[in-house]
This record gives sequence, structure tokens and C-alpha cells, in this order.
Amino acid sequence: MSNQAELEIKGPGVEKPNIEEIDKAAEEYLLQRDKRLAFLSLEIQAKEKVVTLLHLHEEKLGRAPDGTIRYEYDGKVVELAPTKEKLRVKDVDDGEEGE
Repeated sequence: MSNQAELEIKGPGVEKPNIEEIDKAAEEYLLQRDKRLAFLSLEIQAKEKVVTLLHLHEEKLGRAPDGTIRYEYDGKVVELAPTKEKLRVKDVDDGEEGE
């Protein structure tokens, strides 16, 4: 550490600006980011549960020739691809998909 005292120079470009509008916007961003990350964690846990259950019931469900485990319910299809355990859940009718 330096023993030199900070110089008391003031003026535009020298002082650290304090802009409350940016402070508030940044805090709102952090709040929303933290919410998203919390939901992401819940989504990952839910996905892992589906993957685990597919493996648990694999004998009953079987595998397609390409190794995919497939399960259908209530107009939706759940597929677990064998490479990298890629999970897809989509509506059968409109092809809408979540990964």
C-alpha cells in the first residue's frame, strides 16, 4: 500500500459521479437477474427429475432404434436423446418445445 494521501481534486471527469437513476435501474436489474437464476435452478432440478424418472422406467418405456427414450402424455411428448442426455418436452400438436 502506498502512504500517499489522495489528492482532493474535484470537477467533471475527476469525481466519481453519483447518478441515482442508474443506481435504481442497476438494482432492479440485479433483482430480476437473481429471480431468473433462482428459477433456472428450479428448472434444472425439475429437468433432472424427469431424466431420472425416464431412466427409472426405461424398461417399461423401451428405447427407439436411435437410443431415444420416448414418453407421451396429455398431448405432449417427452424425449431423452442418448447423446449428452438431451431432454425435450413438447406439445404433440404444435411442435412447441422446451429443453
